[in-house]
Amino acid sequence: MVLALAVVAGMTLLHLASGGFSSLPKVGSEPRAFELSLLDGDKLSLDSLRGKVVLLDFWATWCPPCVASMPVVHRVARDLEASGVVTVAINRDDVAPEKREALIRRFVETHGLDGLQVALDDGEAAGVFRVRALPTLVVLGPDGKVAASHLGGIDEATLRRLLAPIVQAGGGA
Repeated sequence: MVLALAVVAGMTLLHLASGGFSSLPKVGSEPRAFELSLLDGDKLSLDSLRGKVVLLDFWATWCPPCVASMPVVHRVARDLEASGVVTVAINRDDVAPEKREALIRRFVETHGLDGLQVALDDGEAAGVFRVRALPTLVVLGPDGKVAASHLGGIDEATLRRLLAPIVQAGGGA
């Protein structure tokens, strides 16, 4: 029995090491189009962002690494906005729609994230980008393809290093 468990564990590790069960989108892949509702009531389509560097931050209010990373994402987003970078915080909270907006608005206010563009995802966007854990960051280049991704919390220096070559290649500062 122990040998069988060791074999299964070994096969699982090998599968993971070879990219199996990956929870990040493949760099260079082009996501299919989708549309999300924004917290402010507007709609946002992925196609409308083509030509810009786009930072998508998949998060939830109950996720401690998301909560820790959100001010970093917000600060970097504000700094890079003049360079044409569009940031969308895609919320994955799974609560009743009538409670979700109030929960997120309270979160944004409590954490000083005014001005952050927040989208509400019912799972479609997360499915497109193979998001299986939170937080997950996905960066799209101006060509609309996945340029980079990051799983887990992120500090400011790491986020800036992740974005810098994409912003520079996209014509931003």
